[in-house]
Amino acid sequence: MSDTDKQDRNQLIFNDFEALSGWLPATSSLTKERAHSGQWSIKTDQQNEYSLTYTNTLETLSAGRFSKVRLSGWVYLTQLSNVTLSLKVVRSAEDDTVLFFEQIDLAELVTSPNQWVKVSKEVTLPADITSDNQLLFYMWRANSTWPT
Repeated sequence: MSDTDKQDRNQLIFNDFEALSGWLPATSSLTKERAHSGQWSIKTDQQNEYSLTYTNTLETLSAGRFSKVRLSGWVYLTQLSNVTLSLKVVRSAEDDTVLFFEQIDLAELVTSPNQWVKVSKEVTLPADITSDNQLLFYMWRANSTWPT
């Protein structure tokens, strides 16, 4: 079995901005200004501190328990800056108590501005999360003045 086949078999979810399933709220962060594939991408800038957020319960993502998540996507930085991808697990949609939080500093993964770069990072989730906890994934401009 090839590495690609193994990755596809272990993939819990694939989502893009064309489908919009799970992406909330509808803001000007969703744009057609620059897209890697398809028509849509998300951005952060001085008007959009945070991008659209992907949110789902862990049980929706997988019927079985999982301990690791690999986040990957394509990023276009106009300047190397402290923009981050953030992964958060909260107790529930009604209780936003943070159970886990991880930030991925894009400047550590992207070495050249003004080009699309694939980024990927695997994170280990804590053992005490449960299937009804909510996973949230979003980009934060972290006070960057440059569009991302």
